[in-house]
Amino acid sequence: MISRRFAALLLCLVALLTSGGLTLAGTGLEAGDEQTEAAVAVRALVSGTTQEALAAVPGDFAAVRGYQPVTEHGQLVRADGGCSSPVPLPEEFEPACRQHDYGYDLLRYADQSGRPLGRWARGAIDDRLADQLRDVCGAGPEQHSCRRMAIVAVTGVELNSRRQGDGVPEESVLTNVALASSAVGLLGLSVALPRRRRSG
Repeated sequence: MISRRFAALLLCLVALLTSGGLTLAGTGLEAGDEQTEAAVAVRALVSGTTQEALAAVPGDFAAVRGYQPVTEHGQLVRADGGCSSPVPLPEEFEPACRQHDYGYDLLRYADQSGRPLGRWARGAIDDRLADQLRDVCGAGPEQHSCRRMAIVAVTGVELNSRRQGDGVPEESVLTNVALASSAVGLLGLSVALPRRRRSG
């Protein structure tokens, strides 16, 4: 028998997924009108080529964030990043998670530079992760189990973003793991990979 607290949490997650807050269909991105280096870098990361994303890395990014992004499997990533989850995720998810980490560091860079980006930026980076994991799972014989694991990863990210108001990501591993663990309850549900748009 599951605890009343866990059951309540699971019902909240189901309501969030079925109320339209997290939906199957892509709704496009509110690109924002910022023209800062960070804004250009985010747009290049989520919708440009790898070469465009690399060319758009802010000139002082390494000085501010302490590392330079690298290319891995055709993607621009944070080399020491990775997926945060209380359950093992497919190794194939790692490049997408490392790119997501770099995307979040762009948001932190923008904030540290005194020009934080609007909510659209975090939404675009989260949607990029959902799209990549959907592509990783593809249509092969293991797609259903793969998609269930992708739901765990993406739902944890979405819950964290909502909790933080789609603003600058907090650098807290414990917080990320705790929120990701709440998504484990979705493993037995038939839901789609979350993807949503933020405005502002």
